[in-house]
Amino acid sequence: MSLKKWFRSQPAKSKPDEVDVDDLMTLERYDEAEELLQRFLKKKPYDLRARQKLAELYKRTGRLDEASIEYMEIADQYAKEGFHDKALALLAQVSKLTRMADKVWPKMERLRRAKQLEQHRPAIMEALVGRRSVSTGSTAASIQFDRLWSIIARTHLVDQLDADQLKQLFQAFQIVTLEPKAEVARRGQKIDAMFFLASGKVEVSVTLPGGSSPVLRALEPGSLFGDQALFERQPWVADYRASEKTLLLKLDRQGLESALLGNPDPRGLINALREQRMDTEVADTVKRTLGE
Repeated sequence: MSLKKWFRSQPAKSKPDEVDVDDLMTLERYDEAEELLQRFLKKKPYDLRARQKLAELYKRTGRLDEASIEYMEIADQYAKEGFHDKALALLAQVSKLTRMADKVWPKMERLRRAKQLEQHRPAIMEALVGRRSVSTGSTAASIQFDRLWSIIARTHLVDQLDADQLKQLFQAFQIVTLEPKAEVARRGQKIDAMFFLASGKVEVSVTLPGGSSPVLRALEPGSLFGDQALFERQPWVADYRASEKTLLLKLDRQGLESALLGNPDPRGLINALREQRMDTEVADTVKRTLGE
């Protein structure tokens, strides 16, 4: 083979300016590197590797606040995907970069808590699904457990109760599935129970003297309601009805007694359950609506 043919058979070398982001950052051509990264992130805004490179670029160029914000957003995404250690490592970097301790330390504490809870997640969910459903034809297998856990993990109950308390509480819940328009409770009715809305929606309404029934509130997953009915044995002040296929976790008096039996901190559990303000807010809205 002639030398001319041999050279023609070799792959063409890159031009000097055909370099990637790492090369540009090594050469301290930060403006070009940022332009490449920003262009790439417009197409793939959730690419964590590219976002981390951008945060590193900000850090190298002394834009520490921008680097910190980027690192915190990346950490949030890692946390959502369950990579708590990666998230904590990034936040540890942020704590050394800026004076954003008031934002960083609470995030780190929540992540440590989430990591701890994730370790207890199987036991907590097993405690829940071990309960028999109280609605006809409903089985625990029908629950989308990952979605249910993500909702549970965002509630104030998780912030205030340790894993053993949560396990004991969720073991006391009954699983209830409702079809659209099915009734949860009627105004004036006495049902000594509170409910955790796991999926679907519940509409709260009241019937006016003219016969109309305006919706006062639409409850979303994660809502906890009924503390006045359970703890004070008060009648329900409004009508609660499922507006779509809905899954509720029901805690009645028997379940409450079960959750408190042998509990090392019964007052802590009760306070966590009573801390929600939904019943008080609904009662105030009903009074205003009826002119009471």
